[in-house]
Amino acid sequence: VFNPAPDAGINDVGLPASEMTIAQLLRNVGYATCCIGKWHLGHTPAYLPRRRGFDEYFGILYSNDMRPVQLVENEEVVEYPVVQATLTHRYTERAIRFMEQCRRLDRPFFLYLPHAMPHKPLAASEDFYTPHTPDDLYADVICELDASVGRILDTIKRLGIDGDTMVVFTSDNGPWY
Repeated sequence: VFNPAPDAGINDVGLPASEMTIAQLLRNVGYATCCIGKWHLGHTPAYLPRRRGFDEYFGILYSNDMRPVQLVENEEVVEYPVVQATLTHRYTERAIRFMEQCRRLDRPFFLYLPHAMPHKPLAASEDFYTPHTPDDLYADVICELDASVGRILDTIKRLGIDGDTMVVFTSDNGPWY
């Protein structure tokens, strides 16, 4: 079994069509579905997020350490090369807009938000980067992620959907730091 890796020539692999995603199940019962961030379940047309139950996609189709690092909206490359220090902020802003839009439409939603950070190469925005502690970039990244989660939780509460919303927070990067 291989992970898709364009820079290693591993291109025609991904999540098999026989596997049902939660996005497919929820979209079938009326949920708006959106994936923002790292996909890494296939970067060729057959495996793209909108083929797997997502109405919208914005992110990088594989790990942020693989080349080319392209920001994709739905199926279109919208930025190359990607300024990785802006990703956490931009993903958070996009997630908040999606939740607000769903609330305006009174539509239930499923948001999958796999941030690129803290995967290497690490990058934090200017608001969180602390140049006086250059050996502590990981801490800067985690602080920005924490703020992102806080903004998302605050938005859920502000929209009045906190009693009907489930939030699951996980990491695919393990404890190697």
